[in-house]
Amino acid sequence: MKKKRSKRPIIQLIMFIIAVGVTINHSLLESGKGISWLFSSGYIHYVCPICGVTTIYQFFASGADLITKLQNPVAIVLGLSVSVAIFFGPLFCGWICPFGAFQDFMAKVVGNRFIKEKREGFINRKFDSSMRWLRYVSLLVVIYFTAKSSVAVLESINPYHALLNLFIGEFAVIGLVILVLIALLSTFINRPWCKYLCPYGAFLGIFNIFRVKAIVREPSTCVGCKMCDKSCPMNIEVSKERVVRNHQCISCMECTSHRACPKGDTVKMKGTKGIVEKVKLSPVNVSAFAVAMVSLAVISASISFGQTETTSFAGGSANVTAELEGDYSSGTYTGQGTGFNTGLMVEITIDDNQIVDLEITDHNETIGYYETAFEEVPSSIISYQSTDVDGVAGATRSSEGIIEAVNDALEKAETSDGIQETALESEDTKEVEDIDFVKEAEAAEKTETVEKTEVEDQDSRVVEASVIEKNETVESSYEYIDGSYTGSATGYKSQVTVEVTVENSAITSVEVIEEDETIKFMNKALAVIDDIISTQSTEVDGVAGATYSSNAIISGTEEALADAMQ
Repeated sequence: MKKKRSKRPIIQLIMFIIAVGVTINHSLLESGKGISWLFSSGYIHYVCPICGVTTIYQFFASGADLITKLQNPVAIVLGLSVSVAIFFGPLFCGWICPFGAFQDFMAKVVGNRFIKEKREGFINRKFDSSMRWLRYVSLLVVIYFTAKSSVAVLESINPYHALLNLFIGEFAVIGLVILVLIALLSTFINRPWCKYLCPYGAFLGIFNIFRVKAIVREPSTCVGCKMCDKSCPMNIEVSKERVVRNHQCISCMECTSHRACPKGDTVKMKGTKGIVEKVKLSPVNVSAFAVAMVSLAVISASISFGQTETTSFAGGSANVTAELEGDYSSGTYTGQGTGFNTGLMVEITIDDNQIVDLEITDHNETIGYYETAFEEVPSSIISYQSTDVDGVAGATRSSEGIIEAVNDALEKAETSDGIQETALESEDTKEVEDIDFVKEAEAAEKTETVEKTEVEDQDSRVVEASVIEKNETVESSYEYIDGSYTGSATGYKSQVTVEVTVENSAITSVEVIEEDETIKFMNKALAVIDDIISTQSTEVDGVAGATYSSNAIISGTEEALADAMQ
């Protein structure tokens, strides 16, 4: 019987190329490039060795309603991986996983070619069997740390993440070191990560105990050559089993008859209905089941105690010397923003005009990217008491989502403060409001006069005189020469250059012609231009949440108008 050529390596190669392509595309999207409709990088990281377990935990632990959960891509990936594992075992591990493909490549291309003689029996079988339980320890460790912090705190040591991000130059050094060690071990031992450390493989491997279709050996045609044992990359003794229920099986089907067995149809994957199986209370299956129960207990306990989807950063008044610009009411406020995905929620606590605590309460960001942003951006906001902070390279959109959500919460704190003051206002505050109302009316009347005189094309001195007459407290007696003038000032992280146009001695436009500020903050800061034009003055307030950028526009306008004065 002619042996068929396996399609598994081809599928593995395709999946690896897709994983690398999606990772590169994600990096390009962060900088405003890339293909928006390409597969989300979440699908690649949701099933990685460490992030896969983290996303499963976050899916069940999230406080979101069921409909929201089902709309999350995690639901699709989780549903598919578990459904396939129930029917066919961990096909993902044997056919789809890019990191499994990488280990197979190192074994076949390097190990089998250069050190083939040393691979057989490189590790003692008893020692090998004992070492395999490490991956269940790894599973419990990942679940524990995820439950404790609700982020992938072990992401820096993730060799899968280091492998994919080699192509974009963003990886943790320790992750790269572990990747190199796994690559070297793979030349001597088949799939060392999968056998001894992979927590996601440990999780999917539990389904081997009761999978519907399994690797079945037909004793009546078996000749005892043990070729099936030698072909198994996970070193399972297939020749001793009627139905393979080993928790380490990855459903690669290397042991099936058309590739390894000299007797056709002796070993193949098929349904187990009608096959009498002896229920073995072996240490292997009992321990695997025990680990599954303990894992479920840890998840349930964590959810019960509310340790879900919350990353908290406490500042404390004693540690923070800066204060928020503006007046904010003390209390707790929530805000929402859009990072790489929608639904990023934060909760901030304000005390004595300071943000003393910032919690990320819910999100749908891509695991493998958002972790650094979640650690650094909230800390910077609390340290500087400002949202005018830099984002994290490689997680730009997640950074901007946090900042947007905090700004949203701060706006609510500002509004709340205004309501409280209105409810408790005194005669003095009424007088202040009356003055503000008069000023606003004067400014509006002045603007109307300027527009009217421009339409009638009157002399510029008449325009200026009418403006001064309507609002003497805001407008000076300076006369401006018609023309265009430039000025610049320092913003948050760059020089902001503006071009001011004067017609009929009035400011008709202010345009930012050069800057390198954070896009979101600069867009917000542009609102100050309307204030400058409407009041015909640079004596206006900066924009809350974009103070540096808006003040730079004001100062640049002042510099330009200095050149326009007669």
